[in-house]
Amino acid sequence: MKIVKHIFLLFLLTFVCTSLWAQRGMRFDKITINNGLSQNTATCFLQDKKGLIWIGTQNGLNLYQGNTFYLYKSSSNSLNSLSDNFILSLFEDHEGFIWIGTQGGLNKLDPRTQKFTRYEFNEKAETSLSDNYVYTIFEDSKHNLWVGTRKGLNLLDKNTGDFERFYYQDDETLPQAVIHDIVETNKDQSRLWVATDGGILEFNREKRAFKLKIGYQKRVVNVLTVDKNNDIWAGAERGFLHIKLGKSRHYYGVINGYEQIEDMIIDQKGHIWLATQDGGLKRFRPERKSGALKRFINVPSNPFSISSNRLVSIFEDEAGILWIGTDGVGVNKHDRHKSKFEL
Repeated sequence: MKIVKHIFLLFLLTFVCTSLWAQRGMRFDKITINNGLSQNTATCFLQDKKGLIWIGTQNGLNLYQGNTFYLYKSSSNSLNSLSDNFILSLFEDHEGFIWIGTQGGLNKLDPRTQKFTRYEFNEKAETSLSDNYVYTIFEDSKHNLWVGTRKGLNLLDKNTGDFERFYYQDDETLPQAVIHDIVETNKDQSRLWVATDGGILEFNREKRAFKLKIGYQKRVVNVLTVDKNNDIWAGAERGFLHIKLGKSRHYYGVINGYEQIEDMIIDQKGHIWLATQDGGLKRFRPERKSGALKRFINVPSNPFSISSNRLVSIFEDEAGILWIGTDGVGVNKHDRHKSKFEL
């Protein structure tokens, strides 16, 4: 009996040490309101062509300048300011304009003049933005600007400022009308792949029409990303999907199907990073047969562990630094070049 007890204690000690060693292998530096961030929930990130990092929060847009922040906020006294302070999405187009999606419309920032142009829903104008909740902004290979909202997909005419609206089955009340993300593959640039509240849609740009490609039990799909093989990876309310595109059929498999994925990226090494709702940060290595899903969670006794298990966003900059947005406790940064080792 003593031998069994000793074996159990040895196993427990090994498990604890291994877990702590793994957490030490990923050092996270913290950025919060104490460092000048306008609010502690970082909803999205962007690195512009100049290398500057933009951070969207629930209360303002932050331009990170290394040690300080420049803050952009809405002002009732100026139509050239942000239309709303709750930032949902960020994008830089090929001309260098910064596009900001908010809960109060779409905004275009001209970095040269520092002035914003607002695009908002107008119930009396059919060519206005279809809804003011702008979840995603995407520029396709032909430089068309697409805007995903709570009520449909929009195509902006940059010359007139008008929008053309698109709905799945022409119904703005369906779950598929809520657009969370948009991607395009190099394999077929005539189509867009669209993440919605009711699965994944394919949008044919020539026919101007949607098809429901992957219903995934009518569940919410939050994020899409494309790997070097033109496979699509999708983060959903129940796990993440690997989608292989075929000529007539598309095949997909569900991984980690019990956890809600809020955001996802493929890093420079081809590793997939998952920001989960309650399970911390996860890394998946597609090149391994088992996938090697690794979790990084908050360890109260370790100040360098990730600061929360409730994550909302993730981003990798050109230097390979990971930026992770938490739900209410600020930004976490991981610089793999500063870590002594990484698992």
